[in-house]
Amino acid sequence: FIDPPSFSNSKRMSDTWDVQRDHVRLIRDALGCLTRGGKIYFSNNLRSFKLDTQAIEDMGLSVQDITAETIPVDYIRNPKIHHCWILTLDK
Repeated sequence: FIDPPSFSNSKRMSDTWDVQRDHVRLIRDALGCLTRGGKIYFSNNLRSFKLDTQAIEDMGLSVQDITAETIPVDYIRNPKIHHCWILTLDK
């Protein structure tokens, strides 16, 4: 399960973290933990977030959007502040 922050500028990091900019690299790093059929549940709460579906599929992952099934009660009024996918390793 990966639920990264939207942004971070921690002093322990050499650069900033931006989920929109960095999510593909994070998911690529997680691939080493998967075997064929393995799943990554990827979630975040950045309102303007757009998953780079093409880059994810190019890694051999299928993408299933489960946002509607995973919206917490607190977010029902504004479902755009929650996003969730299952990424499954096909290769």
